Amino acid sequence: MQESKLKKEYPITSVCKEDILNTFDESDNFHSIKKRVYEMDDSEMQDLAREMADDYTGQLFWESLRTIFEERFLNTKEA
Repeated sequence: MQESKLKKEYPITSVCKEDILNTFDESDNFHSIKKRVYEMDDSEMQDLAREMADDYTGQLFWESLRTIFEERFLNTKEA
């Protein structure tokens, strides 16, 4: 198999401002949270996405990748 085919990337997820708002309840602080989210610019959202990607790959990514691959493509589920 060609090296370029092994390195072809496929997107996993994304984040948007609505996602941020969905993580909070309609608490007393929700108005100020909503205001801050609406004020965020593209640079801040890119920073957030980058930090989330770093966190995900540092914690869950590799274990999830192996588990899902084994269950979905190798049929190694335990009965």
